[in-house]
Amino acid sequence: MELTQAIRERRTVRQFASTPIPKALLVEVVDLACWAPSAGGQQGYRFVVAAGSARNEIQARVAASLPQIRHLVEAEFAHDPALAEEVVTFHEAFGGAPVLVLAFAGHDAEGGPEVLSVSAAIQNLLLAAHQAGLGTAWTGFATFNTEIATIVGMAGRPLIGIIPIGYPLSTPTPRPRAEGRVQWLGF
Repeated sequence: MELTQAIRERRTVRQFASTPIPKALLVEVVDLACWAPSAGGQQGYRFVVAAGSARNEIQARVAASLPQIRHLVEAEFAHDPALAEEVVTFHEAFGGAPVLVLAFAGHDAEGGPEVLSVSAAIQNLLLAAHQAGLGTAWTGFATFNTEIATIVGMAGRPLIGIIPIGYPLSTPTPRPRAEGRVQWLGF
């Protein structure tokens, strides 16, 4: 698959088959994620790839925190209450994805370069997974839960995203691209 095709065709997937993903395929996808640029070349981000009981433990912690984050989701998607409910419901089981990839910034990052670096790596992960025939969704509403970082050995590192990954049950249609997002000067 060409890069242009991967960028244009990748979609957020919210329903996954329970089919296990070969570890070798996950290793390749995560390796490509780690080739993203990072601020100062520091590569301070870390990924935790969880399947089986480890995945289920993380899922249980996220599901238990949903009452605390519901208001955040509803505020973010106030323009579309149905979408807000879809996002909350998705966090209950992450669409049945067999694997969760947790993306952490460097220790005590409050924003800035560390968050930008891990965000670039997540984008690589999303594209690499799509190229490999896998679906993903970059979720962020459960990231305030410091308990998750502790149970996976990443205490002190901000959790920037949880990315469910698996074989998609369906491929969503693309949303129209918004106009007026680029300003050209001097051309």
